[in-house]
Amino acid sequence: MIELSRNQPFQIKLHEELTTHFSAVGDPTYDQLTNSLPYLDAVVHEVLRFHPPVWQTVLVVRNFFLSAKCYLLILTLDQAAEDDIIPLSAPLQTADNKIVDRVSIAAGQTVAVPIRTINRSTSIWGADAKEFKPQRWLEEGGPQGKAKEVQGYRHLLTFVDGPRACLGRGFALAEFKVCKFIFACRIVVDSEADSAADDRQLYRCSSGTIHSSCEMAQIPRSRWEG
Repeated sequence: MIELSRNQPFQIKLHEELTTHFSAVGDPTYDQLTNSLPYLDAVVHEVLRFHPPVWQTVLVVRNFFLSAKCYLLILTLDQAAEDDIIPLSAPLQTADNKIVDRVSIAAGQTVAVPIRTINRSTSIWGADAKEFKPQRWLEEGGPQGKAKEVQGYRHLLTFVDGPRACLGRGFALAEFKVCKFIFACRIVVDSEADSAADDRQLYRCSSGTIHSSCEMAQIPRSRWEG
């Protein structure tokens, strides 16, 4: 809701899609939430890209295979423990000013997968990666460029991937869409915060709603129905 409050055209477009389809027929079914509301789907997946609930995950290295096309660590683990080498998609400069095109990993070493960083990487998602932009999910073929090479659900690492992927992904998506549907149909959020403000600058109002220097108001349906 904070991102929608900072981008009123997105909020209005989402509200119009939901009320157009369901103002007279009641709540959507699971199939309708999943397949019939493209802008709701776009907003939900952009939130998952831009604000993953888990910023990183940590793995202990065993024997693994890493596709050279992957841009960061997406691991397939088995039971054998041994050292290995990760080829990098592009050379990196180390802290001691050496240029390397691979990283040596020792068995038992802990590896952090920076989910939020990958989801917002301009080298993967393009120059607008650090912008909240639902329309990227409405482009023909979905996300473009190198983002298509990320081996995760909808090219995101929000639910991780492989044998460690989130088992509750389907339920989480349905729950998220239901909550977004309820809020977007009934509430408009007007934010006075600078859109460049830090994501962590959140405040709690007396009603218990988390917001970012914003005003929340119940909007009568008649206002939107013209």
